Amino acid sequence: MASFATTLARLGSGLGIEIRGEDLRVVAVKSRSGGVSVLGATTIERFSERPAPEWGRELASFLRGLGMAHAAATVCLPRRDVIVRQIQLPPMPEKERQAAIRYQLDGLHPFSEDEIYWSGASIGKSPAKGAPTPVAVLIAERDRVDSYANLFEEAGVQVAGFTVSAAALYTALRVRWDEPPRPLLVAEIDGSLMEVYGESAGRPMLSAEMNLRTVDPTRALELAAADLRLDEGQSAALVVAGEPSDEAPPEFRNLEWKSAEELFPAPSGSPADFDLRTDLSVFSAALDSACPRLGLRLNLLPEERRKSDSRWRYAPTAALAAMLALLAVGFAVRPVVQDRKYAAALEQRIAALEAIAAETEAAHDEAERVRAKLAILGALSVRTQNDLRILSEVSDRLPTSAWLTSIEIDDDGARLVGEADAAAPLLEALNQSSSLAEAAFSTSLRKIEEGERFQIAAKRRAVTPAPVATPPPAVAQAGPAPAPEPAPAASGALSTVGEDQP
Repeated sequence: MASFATTLARLGSGLGIEIRGEDLRVVAVKSRSGGVSVLGATTIERFSERPAPEWGRELASFLRGLGMAHAAATVCLPRRDVIVRQIQLPPMPEKERQAAIRYQLDGLHPFSEDEIYWSGASIGKSPAKGAPTPVAVLIAERDRVDSYANLFEEAGVQVAGFTVSAAALYTALRVRWDEPPRPLLVAEIDGSLMEVYGESAGRPMLSAEMNLRTVDPTRALELAAADLRLDEGQSAALVVAGEPSDEAPPEFRNLEWKSAEELFPAPSGSPADFDLRTDLSVFSAALDSACPRLGLRLNLLPEERRKSDSRWRYAPTAALAAMLALLAVGFAVRPVVQDRKYAAALEQRIAALEAIAAETEAAHDEAERVRAKLAILGALSVRTQNDLRILSEVSDRLPTSAWLTSIEIDDDGARLVGEADAAAPLLEALNQSSSLAEAAFSTSLRKIEEGERFQIAAKRRAVTPAPVATPPPAVAQAGPAPAPEPAPAASGALSTVGEDQP
């Protein structure tokens, strides 16, 4: 699975130009996470014979139609104009590696030092610790490179770099694959010339050009396969591009025929005049322009003459990225702010409910106090009636031969003091009353001239008081409290002293 950095590196738009003899083949591509699409393709015919401003306007019109007038192109030079070498260097920092390449340059080309431009880069990932690092080196004559650069500048075409198809194919493979399916061999046929590109564990990058007038194509491919240093019984995937052929592919030893779509990014939405098989190199150069961080970054154009895409092309992307960043920050901050506001609202609601609860509790306490007062008042009214009933029954039940000197009535009962001819029958008369019970002499009887002096204590019979009317239940939380329940009679006493009548 591709890392996030690799996914970002595969995003971009680019312009590739391939020098095909007397013509220029131009392809514009757009690489996105969903795949690669070809925006447009055109051919500038006989560019070396026509005035540069003339075909430059033709190319500029084509780019404006695609909305890519800002694009700086990657130009794929003819293989015969570039020397491709591969050397091995010990592990070292990049600055020291460039100095080491420069030190070995004299043995890599037949020209003098001031007659060349060169570019070198390590191939693939870093090898095991201490293992030599394979390095690819491009070398071209200064005059040839300057003539191409002057021609494009005269035509008004922005050029970001000069490369070769081998470096472009290396990039194109990595736009599709994290690790390309090695070993592989790509053969591009252009008339009597065949350019070969290959990758394997023993040969990280193979680049060669063969003249088909002197060697048979089948033999040339078998020689290239042998140069890949394949293991015993190992076969390499073979892609043949360039001029189409109606002949059936021959059987190759150690080679398995593949179509370009099986190894390279299969473009979607391609124009009618684009064919991946014939446009593989220029298509790869366009991908190298769109996704330079995936490639080797081999560039023969002098640094001072390189052009870059207009910075304004990134303005919409930067604006969208800023908006996404703001949205991300908003989504990150929103829960915190919402939770804080929600907590504050809950605290306010809790405070309001606590105030209502306090008011309700105070109303309940007040209702309890009122209920207790009502119970006392009710008990007092009932007690008065009961006391009067006791007094009335005592007066009715005592015989005429008995009279009272005092009667004391309280919550416990009544105490009677008086004189009678015979005091014993008085107890039965009092026990049969509806108000008193358990009548008994509290002191012994005393004989007097007229009869007997007595002192009787009787307990009050339990009488259920009449219920106190209660209001209907409250319908609101803070409404009036219900009426109190009746309570037992309050303590008190009713006394009469000096009764001279029965």
